[in-house]
Amino acid sequence: MRSVQITKTNISSLPLDWIYIRYQRLQKCSLKSSGENHSAELDLIREYFDSNGYAAIFGITNKSDADQMEMEIPSASRIQYVPITENRLREHYRLTQRKYNLEQQLISTIGSFNIIELPKMTATYGNISGVQPRGGNFSPIEDVVMRPFSRAEKIREELINVEDRLYDMAHALSELTEAQLSLVSAKYLVRREPKDDHLMSVLGFGRQKYYEIKKTSLIRIAKDLAVI
Repeated sequence: MRSVQITKTNISSLPLDWIYIRYQRLQKCSLKSSGENHSAELDLIREYFDSNGYAAIFGITNKSDADQMEMEIPSASRIQYVPITENRLREHYRLTQRKYNLEQQLISTIGSFNIIELPKMTATYGNISGVQPRGGNFSPIEDVVMRPFSRAEKIREELINVEDRLYDMAHALSELTEAQLSLVSAKYLVRREPKDDHLMSVLGFGRQKYYEIKKTSLIRIAKDLAVI
């Protein structure tokens, strides 16, 4: 009997304990990647328990954790936090790639310190042209030696700036659960952003679970970054 689908027609005639057991089973099925989407039946049970005063007794609410979290967001920010947070995540990916490139450039530049080729010199007597070189009295040899050091310093300065910009988002990501971090990384921290339907299959999440995790992830990141 417990495998019988609950409908508006039969729900009032079924025992409350049976309905609750059915509700728990449907929830488990909905969280499985291959499980059938039972959201309509779950909503029906929630509404029935709520309208008859049984919701508090059985600990059933009409809203998911993501919905409850979103209700805490000021109404003026609810529409804005999603695109803002998604853009911040995409920017974090770009900055991460820039950080990697800068680190490689710095390694290459430092490595060139040991293979500096000095220019050939011929004897000269003073500055024949009478014009002072821009930036001081650097000889060609000094210019060749100092150039990689100057470049390395500029790379270090930019690298420090990029690391500072990465810090807040890195902290926000560290506060996510394993499932949330997996979804966010696969969705936003990539070169080409995949479609949601594709990610559901890759991550093994059912539709309801996928969107629940996605929404709670964005809310938690937005709160950590003071977007909301």
